[in-house]
Amino acid sequence: MSSRDRPEDPPVRLLARTLVFENSVLNVFADHVADARHEVPAFLTVVPKCIDDDLVIGIAILPVRGEQLGLLRVYRHALGRWQWEVPKGFIDAGESLLAAAARELHEETGFAHPAQALVDLGAVAPEPGIVTSRVRLFLAELDPAAVAEQRAHEMGHGEMRFFSRGEVVRLIQSNQIEDGCTQAVFLRYLLRQTGGGL
Repeated sequence: MSSRDRPEDPPVRLLARTLVFENSVLNVFADHVADARHEVPAFLTVVPKCIDDDLVIGIAILPVRGEQLGLLRVYRHALGRWQWEVPKGFIDAGESLLAAAARELHEETGFAHPAQALVDLGAVAPEPGIVTSRVRLFLAELDPAAVAEQRAHEMGHGEMRFFSRGEVVRLIQSNQIEDGCTQAVFLRYLLRQTGGGL
């Protein structure tokens, strides 16, 4: 059963939908919703314009070189602070998840990695209460001698660095990694490394 399958009588009913904002990537709706006991006339729902049948809108990739894990320093305008995150981004219309992951990895880090060599680590729903989306998680096991090509900096992107697992844990503990996709892909990586146990 895919995440898009719905029961015949969902517990929350959509009574009306009003578009309140849109840009090239997202639609924002004020949904009038109700269940057996509650009614909300303006429930905020964000729906990406490019979404696949499994509600996947984007990808996140953990680059690993030897025992080191690659992270980008990114300034997040909405938070007003710098964070460490894995490379991630939206899928393009008609683009496979593997192709999107290979493209984003190269665009954001400069590392070229064959799409077919990426390891699928599952999916995460970053904000299921508001955003209609899932993000597919991938592992890119880079050649230890791999050197990044020149990359185009995106808005807010700073340096790329490689960290040990212990350093990544400390970055999470000190709130320097708050991004849910980064934490989820790191956990899935650890589970894979330990055979499912921590």
